[in-house]
Amino acid sequence: MLPFITSYKSVQTTLQTDEVKNVPCGTSGGVMIYFDRIEVVNFLVPNAVYDIVKNYTADYDKALIFNKIHHELNQFCSVHTLQEVYIELFGKKVPLPRSYQALAILHHPTTCFLAPTR
Repeated sequence: MLPFITSYKSVQTTLQTDEVKNVPCGTSGGVMIYFDRIEVVNFLVPNAVYDIVKNYTADYDKALIFNKIHHELNQFCSVHTLQEVYIELFGKKVPLPRSYQALAILHHPTTCFLAPTR
């Protein structure tokens, strides 16, 4: 028995789907809509587990995914009309912007795709 380990948490390194709920979205026309649920498919690269947990705790999803989704969706919605966001683009898988993908690959090795659901 190791005397310095008092607890542990499992960290999933396989593909997982998280849900971000009740996400506000302000369109370019000023209309505020809410997405009930956005599914985020992601995985944590096994050789990055130690660094990610050290820097963000075992609940890294909150800092690296959930908090970023609100910001990125706001950026996306602010340059699209209500019709584009809610009708034309609704239900399509929307990859994260290239800038966030680069951040995810270089600093936080997770892969995410957004898919709003009705």
